[in-house]
Amino acid sequence: MENLLLRDLVEYHMRLEELYNVQSLDEWELLMDEAIKNKDKVAILVLTDYLRWIPKDFSPKFPNVREYMQHVKYLIDNCNDLVEDWLNIHSCEELRESCNFNIEGKRSSFIPIDDKELIRYIAKGCGIFWLV
Repeated sequence: MENLLLRDLVEYHMRLEELYNVQSLDEWELLMDEAIKNKDKVAILVLTDYLRWIPKDFSPKFPNVREYMQHVKYLIDNCNDLVEDWLNIHSCEELRESCNFNIEGKRSSFIPIDDKELIRYIAKGCGIFWLV
């Protein structure tokens, strides 16, 4: 049993190392597709931290990643309704300017993360300082 737990921890560590060292947009998209398929909340949140490096005209090849990007755009467009006291209206405007992806925003029920939690990671991933 201990060997199984140790092996799982080693695999998890290797997985985190892979997620924190993405080398290309293609690799990011592949990892995000895999994370969404597996409903891996941690991987999705780690990969969300790369949003500031995603080109505004990025056109995802994978349907899951397209849906994720549409959901991100939807949350950014509706930032004012989702934030509480941790982000102000000016930061929402900054977020819209910083991550103004050329994709239609659509709400998704497929992404396994609460909108109010995900918008915080989106803000961080887009380089917005949101802690108050």
